[in-house]
Amino acid sequence: LGFVDMLNLLRWGVTSSEVVQAFRALARPVSYTDGIGPTELYPLRAEVERANRARLDALPGSGTRYDATDTPGINSYGEKVSIPQMECLLDRLVAPRSILLKAGAQVMLIKVGRFLRRMNYRDAAILENLVQGQLVNGSVGQVIGFRTAQEASQSLTDIGTEEGLKGNKAEALRAVTRYNDAKWPVVRFTNGRELLCVPTEFTVNNANGEIEASRWQVCWRGLL
Repeated sequence: LGFVDMLNLLRWGVTSSEVVQAFRALARPVSYTDGIGPTELYPLRAEVERANRARLDALPGSGTRYDATDTPGINSYGEKVSIPQMECLLDRLVAPRSILLKAGAQVMLIKVGRFLRRMNYRDAAILENLVQGQLVNGSVGQVIGFRTAQEASQSLTDIGTEEGLKGNKAEALRAVTRYNDAKWPVVRFTNGRELLCVPTEFTVNNANGEIEASRWQVCWRGLL
């Protein structure tokens, strides 16, 4: 049987010992020069988290954990959302409540916006949109280290800012200084681009377009 015929048999749910043995014969360790492996798909979130933990455990070091800051808003009737309701709403988001990252971890970008590009350390910087086709939701990269916003500026690493989405360069520059008390992940994407990700806002809106619940979290998700 040819490989396409074997795939069709799998699709139809008709297999034989010959087909199973042929597929098993293809099993082999594969190395990737860019450190980015294929994405594994699972039907349940619990299975994804379990597989991600196993992959993280295989990496050296203790890693850095980022816990989200969650805030309740108001519902469509103008009433304040309770904490249990907020937690239920935020569970719908792709941004996790807590994420552990290590150098070497493979991650996926889950929110694209604008970034602060440093032309030099002292004062020259420009605020740019992430160019469509370069980085998009779902772009895959690898954590290469952790830096403060100041360290990223000194190394001329681009910095993603939530304020950059809403304001101008001056507002983005002021915002970056608020993140200097902690180290944030630096990710190198498959196209070679590097980006420091400080926390960004993810929201759930009610029927009136008002914020029902919000979560501030780094815009990466662990990825197999």
